[in-house]
Amino acid sequence: MSNHKSLKAGVLLLTGLCVCVPQIVWVPDSEAITFNIGNGARPRISIRVGGGGKNVSTVEFTVPVTALGNGSPLTGSPSIKIKLVIRGPAGNPVTGILSADSFSNPLTNSNGNTIPFSDISWVASKGNIPSGAFSEDTKQILATFQSSKLVFDSHTFSYANTRGAAAGTYNGTIVYTWAAP
Repeated sequence: MSNHKSLKAGVLLLTGLCVCVPQIVWVPDSEAITFNIGNGARPRISIRVGGGGKNVSTVEFTVPVTALGNGSPLTGSPSIKIKLVIRGPAGNPVTGILSADSFSNPLTNSNGNTIPFSDISWVASKGNIPSGAFSEDTKQILATFQSSKLVFDSHTFSYANTRGAAAGTYNGTIVYTWAAP
């Protein structure tokens, strides 16, 4: 049996896929005893990125005109918190894969000008979900974890500021996916 959940929290699509293993029940013909074999750890995964719920987590960068494209990275705010949970039975561990889609919804202004998401990087406060940069891929793998685990981290994002971009406000979406195939 499989259980597929798709959760959406503002700019983030949160997807979980869990293979559920039913408990084994044995009832002998001559006895009135039922044995439940298992450790009680039902497989499950969950994710929370940013504020969660219906709140959209937005990271903002302010680029002063005098600093545009000078190569000095600019730090965005606020930092975004990430929480991952993966749980599975000890005898049949589950591996979760955290990925990001930084290709499908690029940073674009009202005139159609774009800034590639590969200009955006992050530093992890704890290193549980490692620091890195977006690769403009639909399934960039950020981390993998085997059950059972609870992972917390906080990412602070930076804009490389290496190119002269047209004036305007650029909006884009990163879609994080946490899946256990």
